[in-house]
Amino acid sequence: MGEAGALVAVALREVAAQRVALAAGRTAKAGLSPLADALFTNAQAHLAADAKLLDDLARLLTP
Repeated sequence: MGEAGALVAVALREVAAQRVALAAGRTAKAGLSPLADALFTNAQAHLAADAKLLDDLARLLTP
């Protein structure tokens, strides 16, 4: 895998943990306001994009 692959794997785990925490936060804050919901939706989209990028990098780094 190499050093770069190992770093990508660590980053993937961190993003996955952030996505879980965000989902829990969204559940805990449900019903606050449409603004809060929009912020959670935006954060989810950014984390999904980060996860896709890291998945793509992991695939490219795998021989």
